[in-house]
Amino acid sequence: MISRKNASISKFIIHKVGNKFNDTKNAFSEKLVDFDETSYELMLPFLLRPFGTAVQSYRFNHHSNIALNEINSYSSQIFNEDDAFIEVSKHIVTHLFEQSNSSQIKTGDVLIVLFECI
Repeated sequence: MISRKNASISKFIIHKVGNKFNDTKNAFSEKLVDFDETSYELMLPFLLRPFGTAVQSYRFNHHSNIALNEINSYSSQIFNEDDAFIEVSKHIVTHLFEQSNSSQIKTGDVLIVLFECI
């Protein structure tokens, strides 16, 4: 079980992922979201809600070597390179865009959040 009691948002950015089959492009933010106190108090429980009922843990995998899993590599960079958050978050969105294989997949917001004390 994941403890959310002392969790806080360390970094937060919003990008928009497009769909190459519908000729919609990705839109990237260049700055982290800077919450005012009221917005922060609303967003924190909203973002943590999915972890409240998580009884199963998930792990990245790759058939030959976990280091070859792109999202795992990007996540490791976010945790290990403090100043790489914005650039790595853009790589995650680009990866999602490239993995899209249907015109039925809608464009949408991608929220990349780094929590502390979770």
